[in-house]
Amino acid sequence: MKIMIGAVRPSSGSVELFGWLARSAGAARLVGYLPETCAFPPYLTARQLLQFQRQTDGPGGRLIANRAAELLDRVGLADWADVPLAKYSKGMVQRAGIRTGDAA
Repeated sequence: MKIMIGAVRPSSGSVELFGWLARSAGAARLVGYLPETCAFPPYLTARQLLQFQRQTDGPGGRLIANRAAELLDRVGLADWADVPLAKYSKGMVQRAGIRTGDAA
């Protein structure tokens, strides 16, 4: 995984993701990385987390704001959208951090 996200250089060979070399800008736009332990502010809700991500993404982040309900539904958090992350299980926090669909 570290080679695939460009954090480690391979000692030999190469890795391609969707036809792009793993360390290329093209691959970086298509692949994200979410560590097992996420460090999101526990007082935020999943909806607020998406809003924060939108603000840090620049112009392309508008897509998240327009699709927040759909994205939260896709990861099974629609009913938890306005509950603070502090009340989520570890798996729920990980799902809240997944940026599904904002490149699609």
